[in-house]
Amino acid sequence: MSTQSHTSETTPTGLAGFWHRLASHPERIFWVLVGLCVFLVVFDFLYHNFSGHTKHGHFSFETIVGFHAAYGFGAFAFVVMVGSKLRGVLMRPEGYYDVSRQEPPDDGHDHGHGHHEVSEGGHH
Repeated sequence: MSTQSHTSETTPTGLAGFWHRLASHPERIFWVLVGLCVFLVVFDFLYHNFSGHTKHGHFSFETIVGFHAAYGFGAFAFVVMVGSKLRGVLMRPEGYYDVSRQEPPDDGHDHGHGHHEVSEGGHH
């Protein structure tokens, strides 16, 4: 038998451990994403202005440096704002979908639920 103590909560190792540690610091995730976005916009600027490569967009505004980053951010912000407004319209109170566990009282009548006595000849 092993002398190591086992706890109910173990920290994952490897790549799963990396994501587990990163998730415990959301501010790091935010700043890594901000840095990545800035890097991509700067790369877009440098690549298309100093490499001799020209952008080919369907519309002229698509060739503006950082256009797709700004458009993507605007679409994301729009979806989040509309979603927050829809939440107020579509949200139901807590317990709205709960099913009542109380059985209705038996009034002694047959309500057509398939519990019929069969008369002679097999018909009602």
